[in-house]
Amino acid sequence: MSLHRFYLLPFLVLILIRSSGFSEVLFQGGGVYDINYRINDSVSIDRNTPLAQTHVTLNSGGWVDKEVYCLGSSQFTLNGGHVEGYLNFWKNSTGEINGGSVKSRVYIGDESSVVINHVTIGDLTLVWNNSNAVINGGSFGFTPSIGYQQGILATENAYVTINGGLIKGLLVGFRDNAAYDMSTIKLAGSNFKMNGMDISYGQYYASDFVRDSVGGIGLLTGTLANGDSLNANVYINDGACLYLIPEPASLSLLALGATLTGRRRRK
Repeated sequence: MSLHRFYLLPFLVLILIRSSGFSEVLFQGGGVYDINYRINDSVSIDRNTPLAQTHVTLNSGGWVDKEVYCLGSSQFTLNGGHVEGYLNFWKNSTGEINGGSVKSRVYIGDESSVVINHVTIGDLTLVWNNSNAVINGGSFGFTPSIGYQQGILATENAYVTINGGLIKGLLVGFRDNAAYDMSTIKLAGSNFKMNGMDISYGQYYASDFVRDSVGGIGLLTGTLANGDSLNANVYINDGACLYLIPEPASLSLLALGATLTGRRRRK
């Protein structure tokens, strides 16, 4: 059965739950919904129907005053709207962020998967517990007065691929300080330098560097695959790694060079 897009009427599809001072607007049971208006509470998707695959889109002009919770197999798309609190992807949920802003944090956990094409995020983006994220652009994090620079954190066997974005800090395997954490942050780009010195493509672990008390290894610079400048402080802990790869154009040139070298050797 095909899904249909509904322009919502509050008395038809919005369920307001108030318990112990907590309130939320609940979307569940399947269907595809647009939010083009302001919601003064939190939003939850498929909290009680984990297999319904309800899809909610927060469009330009849409605004959520509190948190957004994507649960079960729900889908959430941010298309220019604003989330004032946390944006949470939990329990195998999926998401696509094409524009808009999140004032606080983005959490991607419990084997969830999110693609971020463009966004402004005021705080940390945390990817954890076997989840994955692909980041193609946007602005991530801020510099606090004390502690490590907030940006993108991968922990508990998470996998993050970064092709673009303006990023304050990159943290991998940071939260639990456990050797079993095999999380990875992979960056595609060129001209990578660590603390001003050229750094080769490949995988890097905490043991490859001298770290400070919070796992900091220094400043990573370069040009990401989409052309954004990279200028992020990097922190590595546990068994996690930072993985630097060439941008697709560079990969093509390397492959061409290898082919030409092979042809010369065969002559």
